[in-house]
Amino acid sequence: MTSKIFNGEIPHKDFISIRPIGSSLIALYAYIPLFESFQLLITRIFFLIEMSLIVWFWVQIIQRFYELPKQWYVLFALIVSSLLLNIHDFPFLHWHTVDGILFCSIALFIRTNIKNDSYTISVFLTYLFLGLSILCKQSFTPFAFVTIIFFKDFKSIWSYFGLLLLPAIYVGWISSYGGFFDVVLQLTAQSKILGVGFKRYLLDLWWLVGLFIGLGIVLVQMKRSSKFQSIVMNIVFISLLIFVLFDLFIGNNLSKSSVVIFGISCSFIIFKLIRKEYSTSLLLLSTLLAWCSALSIGYSFPSLLCGVMLLLLFFEMKVFSNKQMEVNWTFIFVSMVSFLLIIAGFTYSRYSKIYREEAIPKLQFLLGQVLTNGKGIYTSSNTYSLLKDIDFIQKKFESNRIIFAPDLAGIYSDRNNPNPTLSTWARDLELPNKALQIRFEQQLESLMLKSSLIAVSKYSIETIAYSFTTLNVDSSDSPIVRYAKNHCQIVDSTRFFYIYKK
Repeated sequence: MTSKIFNGEIPHKDFISIRPIGSSLIALYAYIPLFESFQLLITRIFFLIEMSLIVWFWVQIIQRFYELPKQWYVLFALIVSSLLLNIHDFPFLHWHTVDGILFCSIALFIRTNIKNDSYTISVFLTYLFLGLSILCKQSFTPFAFVTIIFFKDFKSIWSYFGLLLLPAIYVGWISSYGGFFDVVLQLTAQSKILGVGFKRYLLDLWWLVGLFIGLGIVLVQMKRSSKFQSIVMNIVFISLLIFVLFDLFIGNNLSKSSVVIFGISCSFIIFKLIRKEYSTSLLLLSTLLAWCSALSIGYSFPSLLCGVMLLLLFFEMKVFSNKQMEVNWTFIFVSMVSFLLIIAGFTYSRYSKIYREEAIPKLQFLLGQVLTNGKGIYTSSNTYSLLKDIDFIQKKFESNRIIFAPDLAGIYSDRNNPNPTLSTWARDLELPNKALQIRFEQQLESLMLKSSLIAVSKYSIETIAYSFTTLNVDSSDSPIVRYAKNHCQIVDSTRFFYIYKK
């Protein structure tokens, strides 16, 4: 979407996107001429900065709420451990979900540091940032409304003004180009969101495991002596940490452990709200934020807040008291060992198992040689060969517009090579209703009548880094692939692609 905006196209009216425009406008920084050759590397750095800020804001909020010791090494260990757990199994790139989490975290930081003499300004800024998070991804709307209720800010007109200001400007801008109904059609197109938000957890064995563990912890805290509680809490938390480390060392993501942590957090929240114990407010807000970030058909795990939720559980379970954290050598030893193990697990897993990519020792080819905006990044031989073939096709058919499919949105990140189709990522997932599908096919038909060509991959792009798995055209979820198969004929072939023409 960003490259289309850079080239003057208007979102929702001129092309299909099921998300608002916020993150795409923010990502325009990557198109500064100075960054042009290193665009993808810059977005990776930006991602790490954003995730570091998210954790820093949360640690500041937690420190204020739980009165943590202020020793620099304690805060450093908490921030780094939480950061590594948060970023472990997510691709390093600028992403709308991460933007939304950042702005929600900033909003919560402002709201929890409010001062009586600046109440109006603080409330306005809090909800301005929440409005900005919704502008990045509409699934953060529940977080905004729960926040306004939780802090009882519904009594202030400034909360509504701050929350609605940026979305109103956005809708007004698009409407001025005649795109209001396109906005409504596209942003409300995803009908499976409730399945991702509720069914995905209710039927998840790991979430149920976490829920029952949490219920057990709450019952122990309610019924037993303080000494017994301390022993049980230590055992449970150490077991949970071992499970997370197992996911780090053995698994290739934190999908299981993040869902377990989410389930435990839900148990705490339910019981403490029933008993009207609002000490769990931060856990409620962090868990809600994790849930909002997971409202995605493509990435439905709450792992982007895994480190923050685990950190809050540490304090909610009262594994150590505040006094013990200041003077207890056992606390210091356990913390340092845990900190070092998390670093070791993260380093090992990122070195040997990268999201949708080969291990680091196999990344020996310069991406910048086959992708104009990819300098500073190394890739695998398979990916390099694929991109080299794409470059060959573009030069061979330079007089034609080439439409590559499926799942090749990344090659259109260069502002000089925008995606020719209406959808930034043409898959059934991104075209969830009939109206959008019809519009997309009509535009595709128009492109093909103007001497465009479709290059359909011979192999599954999702596995290309590891192996050459033949793409099953008949079961493909790409409307471009289906269109090429049903309405076009093969006129050429390369190592990786079949070239179709109307």
